[in-house]
Amino acid sequence: MNVNLYCDESGNGGPNYFDLEQPVHVLAGLLVPDDARGKLVGFIQKVRNEYPQGKETKGKTLLKSPRGRRVLADFIDDVASVGCGFTFVVAERRYCAAAKIVETFFDPGHNPSAEWLPTNANVARKKLAEIIQALPDRYLQNFVTAYREPTLDGLAESARSIGYALDLSGHSVFARTVRGNLNVMNAVLSAELLVTEEVNRKSSTSLNYPVFTLFLSLSDALLARAGHSGDVVHDVTKEFERAFRDAFRRMQNVGVSPYYEEAFLQDGRPARLKVEAFKAFRTGESIEEPEVRGADYTANAVKGVVLMGTGDSELGSCPHMRRIAKRVLPSLLQSGGDIIGSEAFCASVIAPMLEALRGFASQED
Repeated sequence: MNVNLYCDESGNGGPNYFDLEQPVHVLAGLLVPDDARGKLVGFIQKVRNEYPQGKETKGKTLLKSPRGRRVLADFIDDVASVGCGFTFVVAERRYCAAAKIVETFFDPGHNPSAEWLPTNANVARKKLAEIIQALPDRYLQNFVTAYREPTLDGLAESARSIGYALDLSGHSVFARTVRGNLNVMNAVLSAELLVTEEVNRKSSTSLNYPVFTLFLSLSDALLARAGHSGDVVHDVTKEFERAFRDAFRRMQNVGVSPYYEEAFLQDGRPARLKVEAFKAFRTGESIEEPEVRGADYTANAVKGVVLMGTGDSELGSCPHMRRIAKRVLPSLLQSGGDIIGSEAFCASVIAPMLEALRGFASQED
C-alpha cells in the first residue's frame, strides 16, 4: 500500500540550538494511506469552516483558545478514525545544546583525553549531557555561538569556560577532558568545518537537521514493519530544503554497499539511521497540497501536549488537550515518536499523556 508522510515543524528556532524564546522543537507528521487522503482533505476543510482565519487556519492559532483547541482535538480524532498514523520527535533545545557539547568536546577521535568515553556509549553520553545542561545559560549560549561559526579562538574560549564551570560543579574529570581539546584545537576545528558541498553549515548544524534524520528513521521503520512504501512531503522550507534533501539521500544510501556492516550503540539502537520504505522526498505548499496543513495541525497538537507538561497551566487544564494527549501516547509507545531531552523534561512531557489515558479509562469503567 502507498502511504505518504506529510510533516511540518513547530517551535522552529532556525539555526539556533539554544533559544530561550523557543525552548522546544517539534517535528511531526501524518502517515496517510492513499484511500484516506480524500477524507483527510475533508477534515482540513472542516477545520477551516469551524475556525476561519484568512486564507488558511494555522495550527498555532488553534492552540490559543478553548474553541480552537476543541477544533484541533476534533481534527486529531477524525484523522485517527480513518487510519492515519501519527509520528513525531520532540527536542528540548537546552538538552540538545548540551548533547552537542558532549559530541564536540568529548570526541576520542581527536581528543586523547576523551578516550575513556567511546562514541557509541550513548547511555553514558546522555548522562553527561544531563550534567552539562544544568550549567548556567551563559556557558551553553557561548558554545552555541562558537559552534555556529567556529574559529580556533571561539571554540577554545568555550572549552576553557565549560571546563571551569564543570570544575566549579565538582566534575573535575569531565573538566579535564574538555580542557584536553585545547591541545588539539586545530583538529576540533577541522572536524567542525567538515561539511558537504551541497549543504551550507548554517543548515546542517542546526537542530532541525538531526531531528529530521531521527524523525525520518522512526517513520520509515513504522512503514517498513507494515510492509508499505511512500513519499515524504515536508512543508516548504527554503532555509532547510537542501539540507533535508541531502539527509534523505544519505539515509537512502546507508546499507547499500555489499561491505556494509550494521553497528549499534550502547543501548542497542542502530548507529546509522537509514531509509528503506520511503522512496522520495519533496516539499509542498499547503495551498496546493492541503495534506501539508494537516501536518501543521499535528505538529502544533503535539507541541500543545508538550506545553501541558512543561508549565502551561491553561493547556494543562484543557479537556480538549487531554483528548489530544490520549492520541499522542500510543505513537510514543509504538516507536512512532521520540523525545530528546533531560530525564526531567521527558517525564514532564509523558505525564499528561498518562494522565489523559487514565482519565479516559476511568470514564469507560
